Amino acid sequence: MLDGLINGIFNGISFGAVLLIVALGLAIVFGRMGVINLAHGELMMLGAYTTYVVQNGFKSFGDGAQDFYIFAALPLSFVVAALVGLLLERSVIRLLYGRPQCQLGHDLWYFGRMSVALWWAGRFEQVCQPGTASEAG
Repeated sequence: MLDGLINGIFNGISFGAVLLIVALGLAIVFGRMGVINLAHGELMMLGAYTTYVVQNGFKSFGDGAQDFYIFAALPLSFVVAALVGLLLERSVIRLLYGRPQCQLGHDLWYFGRMSVALWWAGRFEQVCQPGTASEAG
């Protein structure tokens, strides 16, 4: 009973911290650039998918190596998300600088991009914790 309560509190704090980081990033980007950029969720999803791909790549090295996939996945997920974010900023978001926020183009652009991201990530995959990767099979 107490273990479940402690586990629930820890999970709530960790999920809340992730949401806080995303919200702060959104506020900082809007404050500095003056553009409503809702790409944070998609970029987090892309980093998580990169982690999943690296984990599956480490399965081919055997059970012992799979426990250490996190050391390759963390930096790689940051690099992939940063490069895609840079590409989005340079190709599309830069065109929106200086325009009024109430234009329909902003809303359609972000809705369309979110729709493509949700279509692309239509199935759920599990990323194992590094110490339990060999047991998950």
